[in-house]
Amino acid sequence: MIADVSVLIRPEKKYYVCYLGRRDRRYVRSHAEIMATHGHRLADHGENPSLYWEAMGRYRYIFRAATEAEIYEIAACVLEKP
Repeated sequence: MIADVSVLIRPEKKYYVCYLGRRDRRYVRSHAEIMATHGHRLADHGENPSLYWEAMGRYRYIFRAATEAEIYEIAACVLEKP
């Protein structure tokens, strides 16, 4: 413990994180395909409360990745429409 000393600890940022919401429409990839392909990068997923469906989508995915490019790749995959 340090008394009477100011210490600045800079947090290390390990991941980029994104929220992706899917609506009730067709997408190229199913939930099972997303889990198989990107499940190891998934921090959370599930159905949103109905109050948020219009603004945030019915189903949510929260992904994390080491690079911003990976996040854009995941988003393109998850949100691709036929």
